[in-house]
Amino acid sequence: MIEDDAELRSRFDALRQLDGAVVPDVGAILGGRPVRRPPRAVLPAVVAAAAAIALLVTGLRFGESRASIEVSVSSSQSSLLAWRSPTASLLQTPGSELMQTMPGLESSLLRSLP
Repeated sequence: MIEDDAELRSRFDALRQLDGAVVPDVGAILGGRPVRRPPRAVLPAVVAAAAAIALLVTGLRFGESRASIEVSVSSSQSSLLAWRSPTASLLQTPGSELMQTMPGLESSLLRSLP
């Protein structure tokens, strides 16, 4: 058992030496200038902003260049406007008349009570 402890200690010592070799000196870190890394997210943000601006400008130009369309309905097409779905009667449910009117702010059930 004591031999196993000695071997275990020697392995941990070897690991500490390996870790100590890759760790920078604390004095160098605290005494030196801070390391500035170039921001990595700036370039994608600039590209995304430029693309958004280009799409916006293109959309505005397309919207201005498009002529307004006027739609007129002739009497021959009025049958399309009068068409009703064969299942329209299924939409008439009990209590649907309550949904036809909008209650006013001044109407109240409490006022009708004596």
